[in-house]
Amino acid sequence: MTYRDDIKSAVLGDHGVAAVVGAQVYWLRAPLKAQAPYIILQIVTEEQSGTLAGNVRQAEIRLMVSMYGESYTDLQALDAAVHVALGDGNSPQPPFTSLRLFHTELFEDDTRLFHLVTEFSIFHPNP
Repeated sequence: MTYRDDIKSAVLGDHGVAAVVGAQVYWLRAPLKAQAPYIILQIVTEEQSGTLAGNVRQAEIRLMVSMYGESYTDLQALDAAVHVALGDGNSPQPPFTSLRLFHTELFEDDTRLFHLVTEFSIFHPNP
């Protein structure tokens, strides 16, 4: 499997995530008629890990996870579930290592949806 498959499988496979969004996890954009809540995954950067000895067979990925919903409280629970799904050390671990970098909370007036953005560094052994 590719790292994209592994990331999406980890998010969809978490019971906390599934309880809020079901299977509504998308790459880059949601379908036009998607009903909130849902998650959009986006690769911000991707590169091979490097050391003084040269490149190693591991991808370094910056992943942006955008969560949309009508309830701020539900999105806070969803954000915590995504953190667990991507490997917080307390749950079954995905086939990669992750580090949560930052978190931003927004409200979009035009859609009337709350929007939480969390960015992760993902270190995946199979680029």
